[in-house]
Amino acid sequence: MTRRQRSFGKARQLGIAVLCLSSSWVFAFDKPTVSSFSPQSVEIPSNTLRLYVQFSESMALGQARDKVALLNADGHLVKNPFLNLGRELWDRDQKVLTLLFDPGRIKRGVGPNVQSGPPLVVGDTYRLLIKESMLTAEGSPLTEDLSINYKIGQPVREPFSLKDWKIEGPDKPIDALTIRFDRLMDSMAVLRLITVVTENGELVRGRYTTNGAMWEFVPDKNWVAQSYQVFVSAELEDVSGNTMSAPFDAPAGTIEKPVSREYLEFEYIPSKQR
Repeated sequence: MTRRQRSFGKARQLGIAVLCLSSSWVFAFDKPTVSSFSPQSVEIPSNTLRLYVQFSESMALGQARDKVALLNADGHLVKNPFLNLGRELWDRDQKVLTLLFDPGRIKRGVGPNVQSGPPLVVGDTYRLLIKESMLTAEGSPLTEDLSINYKIGQPVREPFSLKDWKIEGPDKPIDALTIRFDRLMDSMAVLRLITVVTENGELVRGRYTTNGAMWEFVPDKNWVAQSYQVFVSAELEDVSGNTMSAPFDAPAGTIEKPVSREYLEFEYIPSKQR
């Protein structure tokens, strides 16, 4: 074998090694993960109705019951905390999983609540475990187990009011508009059911974010000097399922017909005009 052939062989081996190393790095960084969850608060009410888990990739159907578990402070499995549905609650892209606590165990005075009590006990701590063996739609497992810890606070059983929300800003044309809630709200509902319109009724487009305790909106275009309204749909719920009109476990026949929506007002005044 000539020197040139030996050099070519070594270069080829090095190239293959680099390719394999690069492939392994790509594989490691491309492994699916849990990208977010909600509520993000350390403490949640004992009558919390839903938990959300968001994944970085589309996930396979039919595995949540075996791959997602709720454990108590002693590490023991909480039996049947979530409503056992024939079809799991995924969004259209199969990236966001809704874990719905059994409403019958949360709503006071109904059979499951009387027989088994609420799934979450005030003062206790719980751990939501998402197992690494949970698979994507393509068959890849998660990078690792994920644990989300919650401390359980007092139940919230009153309707919420926009009067108790605090609205902040914007002070500059590019500033975010922020609303701080008086309680934990349902994050997924917040992103769908709160909108901003101009004084002429035109929708203001932009980017919404929330952690359940607050809502932030950054418009695509700068604010202009005028009045704005923040519309809140009557369908909006807090984490315990309470709306503006009634608590989640209100007795039958006591809920009045809600208005379609309510709103908050604010005015943007450029700083140089103040």
